[in-house]
Amino acid sequence: MVEKVAQSLGRNATLWWLGAILLVALALRLYGLDWDQGYLFHPDERAILMKSWDLSWPRDLAQFLDPKLSPLNSHWFPYGTFPLYLLKFFSFLATLLDRGFSLVDSRLLGRALSVLFDVGTVLLVFLLGSRLYGRRVGLLGAGLVALAVLHIQLSHFYATDGLLTFFIVLTVLALLGATRKAGIGSAALAGLGLGLALATKISALPLLLPV
Repeated sequence: MVEKVAQSLGRNATLWWLGAILLVALALRLYGLDWDQGYLFHPDERAILMKSWDLSWPRDLAQFLDPKLSPLNSHWFPYGTFPLYLLKFFSFLATLLDRGFSLVDSRLLGRALSVLFDVGTVLLVFLLGSRLYGRRVGLLGAGLVALAVLHIQLSHFYATDGLLTFFIVLTVLALLGATRKAGIGSAALAGLGLGLALATKISALPLLLPV
């Protein structure tokens, strides 16, 4: 009985600590999000916003299936197309709510997505550390990522770094689950993480080796 109560208290304390770490991570990443005041100083972010903004839905199936004519083909591949499509989807939703939503406005939307993915990475690091070494190590790892200057800085841009890191850690976590208990769920999650990582940036290719 005492052992069960102690375990319950330990789980509750872990959840409180994890919640606090995630809130701190979110606050640090949201602070100063409009750092450029709409001037789009970051060249990579600016290019991604412009290419995403130019995408549109094909007028018919034939145009959709034509790689040269399809307006969904950015014809621009220094990065993968997933970040472009993701931003385009949420920008489309934003235009439904605000007809004056513009390319410059999309920078804040994209940066908010970067923030969410990076806070998601903090959570995944906790899960990975907990499964490998216990809850205390998981909390320590999550806390260090939450306070990592590079993560905080990159969350203020809509580029590929935050998304790519999230999908890589997700894939590794799924692979860990597959090694401990083989099943379609872990395998599918690993495949999804790998696919989205590659669709974000081709530099995720070495991730094929552990998969």
